[in-house]
Amino acid sequence: MCTYNGARWLPAQLNSLLSQTLQPCELVVCDDGSTDDTLSILDQFKSVSPFPVQVIVNDVNLGYALNFLTGIAFTKAQYVAFCDHDDVWYPDKLKRSLSVLKQSPSLLITHGFDVVDDHGDKISSTVDSTGYYPPLGYRLGPVDCAGFSILMDKRLLGYAPVSLSPEFFIEINGKHDKPAVGHDELLCVLASALHAGVFIPEPLVAHIEHGSNSSRDTSKDQELLLRSWIPMRLRLPLLRWSQRGHGSETYSQIADSLEKVACILDVMVGELLERGCSADYVNHRLSTVRLRMRDNRLRASLYSGRSNGLLVFARMLQQGCYRKKDSGLGFANACKDFLVASVAFYMRIRRKLRF
Repeated sequence: MCTYNGARWLPAQLNSLLSQTLQPCELVVCDDGSTDDTLSILDQFKSVSPFPVQVIVNDVNLGYALNFLTGIAFTKAQYVAFCDHDDVWYPDKLKRSLSVLKQSPSLLITHGFDVVDDHGDKISSTVDSTGYYPPLGYRLGPVDCAGFSILMDKRLLGYAPVSLSPEFFIEINGKHDKPAVGHDELLCVLASALHAGVFIPEPLVAHIEHGSNSSRDTSKDQELLLRSWIPMRLRLPLLRWSQRGHGSETYSQIADSLEKVACILDVMVGELLERGCSADYVNHRLSTVRLRMRDNRLRASLYSGRSNGLLVFARMLQQGCYRKKDSGLGFANACKDFLVASVAFYMRIRRKLRF
């Protein structure tokens, strides 16, 4: 379990661990420098827990992904389940997950989950592996997952000890709370490459959506906002505002993140080949990531206003950036980019004619 200022939600999660039909053999908690009552709640829990509880407090804030990768080293058991401080596990979560993992040749399993609000009211349910989108909005593998649903055999780490090591993660991402790619995505890519991942189509966790957790997808919120209530007379100023550079900065940041992902996957390919494993799947993912990196570099240029957006758009069309079958941006993004480029071109012509 990784914690950071989770005192509001932590008691419910700890109680759900006590209610498991198959009790964990230990609980390892890595706290990322909480300043609320998180540590005192953990101390109280240690005194009543029927299983050992180890609490490690980081000297510096590592961010969620690096915190989880670091915490694995402190575990003693062969099987490790990732646990967020702000979820609630259903009673059969561990028993069901471990049973499936042991009955298959897999090294990692994920499962469905219910999304609930702060009051515990159900918002939605995800019972298939296509219903969860990683933060960057692209899928790295068929075992797409939410990190809080992972149960893995630690032997999986032996196939890619460098690319999944905290040291290499720091080298690529640095220490911050928004890394280029999460620990969960990397583990799922590796499991997919080894054909060692299984998805259980059952909700085994209640995931609380409260706005400050890392899995919240803000891009979908923004997209719905733009599509819903904004009147037509405000859309032109908004498009001009995004054309002045806001969109450009966003897409540049995404491209930079994808470049870091490519570095990690490139090392993972080498590790798999050294161990005599097929690297075809990771190579395919690597190729996809590089294509998306190219797409976002071009979009950054289109939205920057420093180049002819329509020419950039034509280049993107020619290079197949919008072809869905090639993991492209799709028709909706093509329409958006064309609209932005057209408006920018129209405004440029108006300025020239005015002077």
